[in-house]
Amino acid sequence: MGCINSTEEKASNEINSHYQAAARVDEEEKRLLLLGTGDGKSTIFKNLRKSKGEVIRDERTIEETANTVRSNLVHFMIKLLLKSQQLYDADHEANKGCKLPDDDPKIVDYTRMLLKHGIAYADDFLPPDADTEQLGEAIAYLWKIPAVQETFQKKGDFSFPDNLDFFYNKCKIVMGKGYAPEEEDIIKARVRTTGVYCFCSC
Repeated sequence: MGCINSTEEKASNEINSHYQAAARVDEEEKRLLLLGTGDGKSTIFKNLRKSKGEVIRDERTIEETANTVRSNLVHFMIKLLLKSQQLYDADHEANKGCKLPDDDPKIVDYTRMLLKHGIAYADDFLPPDADTEQLGEAIAYLWKIPAVQETFQKKGDFSFPDNLDFFYNKCKIVMGKGYAPEEEDIIKARVRTTGVYCFCSC
């Protein structure tokens, strides 16, 4: 009888020890819920993964990053061009530096090219017929226009992704055939965050 009680007591103690250990882990675990668009959630998780020594430059991430960055370069260059005109129209004097040149036919041609591909890039996937190198030439030309640069400096007045200037400054590489984002590109890219991510800091 004493032997049975001893066995039951031992089992009970083991169960209690298990639950106490689990409770301590639960208390030490930090949980963070990030909601809303923007705010760099994907960047946070990529940096956390890197700090743990995890591989962040896998095949899927490379493809996803390349598509997203290219899409952003097209869409937000269109936005910069539109904002340039809107800012100038709103206040000719204060925003005179945002006025696009009237005598540059390349601006019209390149803008039409971007608009043509804008809808095709809506879901962050490259259209099969997209000439990305030609788009890269167009974006590089438009990015260097002083009015576009002036508008970019006012990006705090409208929604614009962080770090996109990093990619505009090398857009010919990004839009070139065979572009495979490096680790720095992956960290700086603003990729849509979906699902639930679990990260253990223990």
